[in-house]
Amino acid sequence: MTFVTCSLLVSVLISRTNQAAALEKTRMVSGALNREASSLRDAARDYAFWDDAVNHLYGAIDREWAASNFGGALPLYVIEEKGGTIFAWQPTKAIPSSLALDAPAALKHLRRTLPAQVEDPTKLELSSFIELYRGRPALFAGAPILPFSASQPKPVGPLRYVVIVRPLDESLFNSWEEAFELADIQLETAARSDEFSPVHTLVSPSGLELGHIHWAPVLPGIEVFKNLAWILVCAGFLFTLFFLAVSHSMLRSHNSLLEGQRQAEQISGERESARLAEQEARRQAEQAREQIAALARREAREQEQHREGLRQAAQEVADLLAESVGDLSTSLLRQADQLEASAQDTLNALARQLAGTELVRDRSHASAQAVHKIEIHVQDLSAAIGQIRTQSVATQETMEKTEAEAQAVMSANNELQREIEAIDLATRAIRQIASQTNMLALNATIEAARELGAGAGFAVVAGEIKILANRAGDMAAQIEKRIDAVNMSGSSITSLRECQDFRVRAGG
Repeated sequence: MTFVTCSLLVSVLISRTNQAAALEKTRMVSGALNREASSLRDAARDYAFWDDAVNHLYGAIDREWAASNFGGALPLYVIEEKGGTIFAWQPTKAIPSSLALDAPAALKHLRRTLPAQVEDPTKLELSSFIELYRGRPALFAGAPILPFSASQPKPVGPLRYVVIVRPLDESLFNSWEEAFELADIQLETAARSDEFSPVHTLVSPSGLELGHIHWAPVLPGIEVFKNLAWILVCAGFLFTLFFLAVSHSMLRSHNSLLEGQRQAEQISGERESARLAEQEARRQAEQAREQIAALARREAREQEQHREGLRQAAQEVADLLAESVGDLSTSLLRQADQLEASAQDTLNALARQLAGTELVRDRSHASAQAVHKIEIHVQDLSAAIGQIRTQSVATQETMEKTEAEAQAVMSANNELQREIEAIDLATRAIRQIASQTNMLALNATIEAARELGAGAGFAVVAGEIKILANRAGDMAAQIEKRIDAVNMSGSSITSLRECQDFRVRAGG
């Protein structure tokens, strides 16, 4: 690419040099033509502003004088005001003719431009022009014949004029070739088709193209290129070395740039991956937050449902305990009253039979002691029932506090567990009392059976006590079932609370 650029640059320089040389040669030809026109004007002025010319060319023309003084290397004509030729001179020995025949267009232009009257010859401005002369372009210059000296009288009547013709012939072109170092200068009527051929166009005063001066193209750029060829070759070789060095350096730089670009693309890809990962993490975090919020809402609902279920279960347990304990207390009190009445009857019967036998007295004494123990156990049972009722009320109050204070669920649950344990202890006491009462009833039944008729009433009382003990055992079993249900609810609340704490910690 660089060689192509240099070649184009050299070609452009050669072309511009050739164009500049062609333009300069064209300016030289144009300047030479202008100098010929100026010389022709001066020659016409010299011939016209002459005292002897006024004396010999006005009136009867002196042809010998005109031939000896006006005869020269250029065609010359002396014409009158109307254009008629008075004198004609040809440098060749050709037959003289008239200007009207040799250059009719030039004659018309001269008649239009030459002054008819001249007051001050020193202010007269002469002009030259190009027109056809015998079919070929030529320079023309004309001037009125006037005295040069101020003391010489001016001619009387119409003026006469000197017209000099400078044909553009081969002799003129040969002088230009030598002076301007041009070759093959030719005058052609038509322009050449070669657009690169140097040319100077000859134009008449009316604007018509009369011909074209062509010459061989001057190509100094090519000559300079030939002279500097070895320098250009050396420069090309050095440039090749420089180009190779620069190419090697640019290749290394290009590889470095490619590596940097690859690393930049890799870093950009990693940044894009990190950005996508960050977006994905944000999306997952948002989803996780939404899921945690949904789980929190669901757990709140579940916790509320569990609290409601626990409250209902506690309420049911409390109601059942209250009802069961109330029924049990009432039944125990009634049975205690009946037992006390039966014991009194037994004591009365034993008192009546005391006189009968010492064994009956001893049995009766034992029965009385058993009844006393039963009474003590009944009192203990009543106290346990009161404690159960108190614990039930405390449990109900604890559940109401749990419903009002959601944050104290665990403490309320622990309190509930403690109350349930107390109820469980009371239930065990009831079961133990029922068992002992059952044993006492069994002993009383056995003793009543031994006493036969005397212990019939006592046997009835023992049977009732046994029934009461069985009912107390059944009530204790039901209370234990309710306690298990409450324990399961408390465990559910604890598990739910621990799961919620774990999820809160995981979400945080």
